[in-house]
Amino acid sequence: MGSPHRRRPDFLNIVTALAAYLDPVQLDRALAAGLDAADEQQRTAILVALAPHLDHDRLDTALSALEATSEPDARADALRLVAAQLPADTRAAAVGAALRAAIAIADPDDRALALTKLADLVTPEERPTVLARAYTAAMAVEEEFYRLMRLAGLIPACLTAAPTAPTTPTRTS
Repeated sequence: MGSPHRRRPDFLNIVTALAAYLDPVQLDRALAAGLDAADEQQRTAILVALAPHLDHDRLDTALSALEATSEPDARADALRLVAAQLPADTRAAAVGAALRAAIAIADPDDRALALTKLADLVTPEERPTVLARAYTAAMAVEEEFYRLMRLAGLIPACLTAAPTAPTTPTRTS
């Protein structure tokens, strides 16, 4: 007969709604169910919902499973969503995996979008490189409308990356 999470279509909604309230034993069960989910989209959604509530070892397990997502754009998006939920000190592995997945996206339109979305999560040192890759991908989009959409999407990311100069000179006495 199979495990209960395979029979219950609402399992995903229950896990995502209650993830923050699960004790360690329940988190283990939910993680096992997420890892065991036959549907890749359901597995991804469960792991993304659980990730911010997992300890280091369990988080590594979830990240490894997400890195195995078959489509690079879905993989990049899932890992970006996880990274965005994690504290800065534990985010590096998820961001690195998301960046690798984004770079692997074959379609330049999808690659430009994924890289632009990641720009806010990378370190300040990595940000110019990620934005340059997003720009290069955007410029490779063949259809003008979509190319312009990706370039327009880069503008806010580029503006926040630009250093701010003082507007008035400072005086030293």
